[in-house]
Amino acid sequence: MAIQLILGDSATCNVRVERDHEIDGMYYIKNENSEYLSAYNNGKHIYWTNTDSHVGSWQQFTIDGEEHVLKSFHDTHLVYEEKREVMWQIEVDESIQASELVRLSNFDASAVETREEAEEEEDVEETVEIEGSQEETEKVEETEEEEKVEVEETEEVEEKVEELEEEVEEKVEEIEEIEEVEEVEEVEEVVKVPVIKKKAPKAPKKKKIVEEEEAEKEEEVATVKAPKKAPKKTKTTEAESSEEPTVVKTKRIPSPRMKAVTLFNKSQLPLVKAANPENTYAENKKIIGNLWKELDDTKKESWIAEANE
Repeated sequence: MAIQLILGDSATCNVRVERDHEIDGMYYIKNENSEYLSAYNNGKHIYWTNTDSHVGSWQQFTIDGEEHVLKSFHDTHLVYEEKREVMWQIEVDESIQASELVRLSNFDASAVETREEAEEEEDVEETVEIEGSQEETEKVEETEEEEKVEVEETEEVEEKVEELEEEVEEKVEEIEEIEEVEEVEEVEEVVKVPVIKKKAPKAPKKKKIVEEEEAEKEEEVATVKAPKKAPKKTKTTEAESSEEPTVVKTKRIPSPRMKAVTLFNKSQLPLVKAANPENTYAENKKIIGNLWKELDDTKKESWIAEANE
């Protein structure tokens, strides 16, 4: 337990007691601020001083009785005035109770070191404390250096990941743009080949009617030259006349409107990506599609005109 200086009923302070190595039974009282208790020669005042002198007799005290009462080198006792929080020297008087005097508690004379030993011990403690502090500082610095290296490595990995993500995103954009254009350009135009419907052959006329027509033609020979023979009509079967329309695939040519949509998409994509960095490519494309829909006809026409220049 720490040695305490009992000043009054409630006032105490922790102290360190050091034994004088020259005068047996004399002690120095040192507080936690490394100040020594001093009883000045005027026989009145008691102060804490920070002097390192080994000669000052005013710093030497004897410790009397079981109560461990302090007595100065001047053969005075110490009392504490609680009102002003100061200590005074008084003449030794047996009528005064030990409980009224300044004294020590938890004091063991056999465990007290000399002043020199105490100073050496303090130096050792300070050295150990400094060394421990240096070790802790070195450990902290090593830890900080390791953390710094880890952070740098993490940043490098993150940069590479970002670069790869950008490359992947660009590839995806290119693929989606190609697919989008192909969806428009590859629309199959079904061209129905017009079918020439041929008249079905007339039923053969009756013999009498044929003879009459031939007679009429002979009468007209004198004034009108005989007409040239009409080209022979090819016979067409019913199966041929009801032939299905032929589907012909033509080369896919993007419409002016789709060219405008593609141009609008490319111009708006960087702006939408910058405004929505967390979005996926598909989400940004959806936003651009909505922006196109919101354009009025005049603006759409201007994009169409620009796309087809």
